[in-house]
Amino acid sequence: MSTPPTPPASCPSPALSPVRPAAHGWTHWPVQACWNVPPAHPALVGHFPGHPIVPGALLLDTAIAHVEATRGRRVRQVSDAKFTLHVLPGQALRLHVREDQGAACRVVIAVQTTPDDWHAAASAQLDLQD
Repeated sequence: MSTPPTPPASCPSPALSPVRPAAHGWTHWPVQACWNVPPAHPALVGHFPGHPIVPGALLLDTAIAHVEATRGRRVRQVSDAKFTLHVLPGQALRLHVREDQGAACRVVIAVQTTPDDWHAAASAQLDLQD
């Protein structure tokens, strides 16, 4: 696993940073964590020179680490992973989690694109060990 980014001290209040409704309803899922990837993060070296983009694997790795730490169970499988927007260093990120039936959850990593807009940058289904 790569080194997860350091989360900021607190998540922005939803009242201050509204999330606009989306077709899939993830905006109504609880915000579990907020963070950003600083420009000096080692995962950005070479990804891409002169125009760094946060690797999708780092976003997913951070979500997995958070789910494992808060659920006390390991993720055994990741499925249906989608990466829909580029994330730039320093952009605010939120982790939304929906508990599913059995030992699974759905995660969406949202990126703040403007002061009033958050959009899904990545999503995945996480199956947890029993």
